[in-house]
Parts: sequence; C-alpha cells; structure tokens
Amino acid sequence: MTLRKMILAAVLAMASTASLAADLAPQEVEPISPQQAFDWSGFYAGASVGGRLLDSTWTATELRTPGSPQAGAQVAIDRTSPRDYALRGVHFGGFVGYNFLIAPRWLAGVEADGGYAHDRKGRGGIPGCIIVNGCVTGASTPVLIPFGGDSARVGMGWDASLRARAGYLVTPDLLVFGTAGVALQQVKVGATCGAIVSSNYCFGTSGQPGIRRDKTKTPVGWTLGAGAEWHVWGNWLLRAEYRYANYGKVDGTLPLNLTAIDYNTYRMKLKVQTHTLALGLAYKF
Repeated sequence: MTLRKMILAAVLAMASTASLAADLAPQEVEPISPQQAFDWSGFYAGASVGGRLLDSTWTATELRTPGSPQAGAQVAIDRTSPRDYALRGVHFGGFVGYNFLIAPRWLAGVEADGGYAHDRKGRGGIPGCIIVNGCVTGASTPVLIPFGGDSARVGMGWDASLRARAGYLVTPDLLVFGTAGVALQQVKVGATCGAIVSSNYCFGTSGQPGIRRDKTKTPVGWTLGAGAEWHVWGNWLLRAEYRYANYGKVDGTLPLNLTAIDYNTYRMKLKVQTHTLALGLAYKF
C-alpha cells in the first residue's frame, strides 16, 4: 500500500470513529413543560364493571294472629330470627364527575354514579316462624313441620350515589383518591306461605293454596371508598376502586292474608350493607 493510500485510509477511519462517537454520546433531554403535562381538571364520564356483595340480616319484629291488625294478638317469634342472606352479582355502572385542581398535586371534585347488580337468595321457612306449626294460631300442642311449604327471599337491583372526591397526584399520570357521600340501593324482600296443610305461618281453611307477597324498597345510606386512576393515553383514564356502603335497617310489612277475614301481619327489618370492587374506563373532556 502506498503512503497516499495509507493516509486516505487513516482519514476515513478517523471520520468513521468520530461519527460513531457522536451517535453514542449522551443526548440532552428537553424538559417537559407544564403545558405538556396532562390536565386532570374538568368534566369526565366513564363506565365500570366489577363485583358487588350485599350482606343482609332479616329480623322478624312482629307476628300477629288472624284478624284485623288491631284485633290480632301478638305472638312469640322463634329462634330462627334473625337470619342472614348474602347476595353476590356482577356489577355494571356508569359515572360522571368534575375535578378541580386546588394545588399542584391536589385535586377535589364531585361524582355521581349509577349501576346494577342482580341476585336473589331464597331459603325455606319464614324467619321467626319456622320451627313450630301454628306460629300464629296459638296452638297449645306445637307440631314440628321443619320449614313446611314456607319460604323467604331477598334480592338486589339498581344502585346510585352522589359523592365528594379528594385526590393526590403521585406522578403526573397517577392519581390516588378517597371518596364519600350518600348512596341508594334497591332491595327486594318477599315471603311465600305454602298450602295451608304445610304452612307454619299462614292460617286458613284446610286445602287453601299458598300465597306470595313481595316488597321493593330503596333505602338511603352512606358510602365511602378509595381507588386509583391512571392516565393511560390521550384523554383516557383507567380506574380501580373499592367502595363500602351502609343502608341501616329497612322496615317491611308482608300482609300474608288468605281471605278478607284471615289477615296475617308479618313485620320485619332488613339490615343492608354492600361491598363493591370495580374497574372503570373514563374519558376526560
């Protein structure tokens, strides 16, 4: 190789090395400006899916003998009251809300939601009048008919809430929050007396068919919960949330009357609370 070719090869090698070194050198990263950060304030709306557990306790409060509610005598409630009913269902919901940025990392807001979860649990016998035949007839010689043809049931339906929210931005794209407010829950209670020959509760002429009574209630209670939201892309937010609600005790009367004369009055209370775990997707406007 001539000297000229050697010099040319050396120059090309140095140029190639310099170019490679330039490519491998650390690049200066442009800082993200406040204008480029996601803006959490404003309106949003979304949908969720998850699971709901409704815990309820049925307590008989009054049983009366046949006749008018005023004339009927109160009788003893047996040890089968109270009784628990646990309901579970897939919960579908939707929500809308508004966030206010009150500090660089703190948010406050308000949110309303509605949802639906269906389940119904029925068990043999009417709580408080299961063990002895003639619960309201005053029979002097009790006759054991376990459950007989009677049954009682509890169901759940739609729900809604209006809540305040407060949150903290752990990172520009991750919000953790707490929430509390007022809630509503649809619940259904019902009881069925079997045919008179097998009913522990209903009173009437032998051979009469059974009878069914149902009531729908919408108690108001309080709710609180916590969760997290992630800004995943564009204006879309992914949410995970747990919420507890307590609706106190719901009063109910089931008029298990077979005829205009034979009027059986059954009064009860249902203690209701729910647990809900959900995943949601929201769009921030």
